[in-house]
Amino acid sequence: LMESLSKHLLNVGASPLVDYHPYQGHPRHRNAAAKFLKSLGVFTAPENLLLTAGVQHAMAVTFSTITNPGDTVLTAEVTYSGMKSLANFLHLRLRGLAMDEEGIRPDALEAACVTTEAKALYCMPTLQNPTSAVMSEQRRKEIVSIAEGSGLAIVEDDSYGFLLPRQKTLRSFARNPSRFFYVSGTSK
Repeated sequence: LMESLSKHLLNVGASPLVDYHPYQGHPRHRNAAAKFLKSLGVFTAPENLLLTAGVQHAMAVTFSTITNPGDTVLTAEVTYSGMKSLANFLHLRLRGLAMDEEGIRPDALEAACVTTEAKALYCMPTLQNPTSAVMSEQRRKEIVSIAEGSGLAIVEDDSYGFLLPRQKTLRSFARNPSRFFYVSGTSK
């Protein structure tokens, strides 16, 4: 190891070992992530990816970018405990939306869009945690249409999407995908 490291330092120098790395991740890692996501039916260019230290970190980066303390974020009425902890940390208000066997009900989302000044919707349309609800394609289209019409950003947590790879992401139904943030990881 010492010999190999010494040769490397002589040939390249120490800079690559101690310099800051690109904040969004190394290009080769982002290329690998894009390829992995493509296998799940999520098509995006590597330059549109941000590599994080897990889904919870991705959620923290996303919500601290698109919201401010005091903002309201819509979620399912029974939602992932990590989202509750994150909202507490970022001083966000969560508003739970009524659910049925497919997850968030469109009428509940529509009503919340009218009665709140919510900035974003956080949801898990595939195997929602903790209920394991799965939104149908029709439900996904309705949720996207309502959110887009209300100007909501959508943060889709697809942590369990690999278990049902034929499910389309919410972003795939978007007219304006720039307001969609897809988070997924490899730890599950």
